[in-house]
Amino acid sequence: MLWTGLSAQAIEALDAFEGEDYIRQTVVVTLSSGQQTTANIYEWRWPESVEGQWDTESFIKQHREKFLQDHLLGQRAGPTPS
Repeated sequence: MLWTGLSAQAIEALDAFEGEDYIRQTVVVTLSSGQQTTANIYEWRWPESVEGQWDTESFIKQHREKFLQDHLLGQRAGPTPS
């Protein structure tokens, strides 16, 4: 998912949400159209401290609902992902 049109204030809010455990990095991504563009990602500062690989399916099954409840549900709508 690529979010576009974020204001400086929204980016500051994302930085605060991710906290000191993540570093915002600029990377090149390829869109489904094949076009490449730059995007920011939040990269974990200490990947060597994590046991095993991060797995999307495991996150969805084990942590998604709590994450949504804690961080997203009830928030007002923001920019639309593209």
